[in-house]
Amino acid sequence: MSVLKSSDYFVGYAFDAILTLTSAFEELNHCPNDFHNDSIWQQACWRQELLERIQKSDLQGVTGRIRFQKGDRIGEIVIEQILGS
Repeated sequence: MSVLKSSDYFVGYAFDAILTLTSAFEELNHCPNDFHNDSIWQQACWRQELLERIQKSDLQGVTGRIRFQKGDRIGEIVIEQILGS
């Protein structure tokens, strides 16, 4: 029998975070992509617009529907523990 570590519960949420960021970045086609220049991340396009895209996310992830309201993910986290006898 395999034992699930408590840290394994959150792997799906980490995957969904990457999915959300990837989706938001894909929508920023008009932002400069001169990534060898460190100051590129200080431009409004990469700060404010990226956050706006994340706030407007509505995706289906491995942990369920991914949406946000006022910076928080809408939804419930349910963790069940099944104990054998």
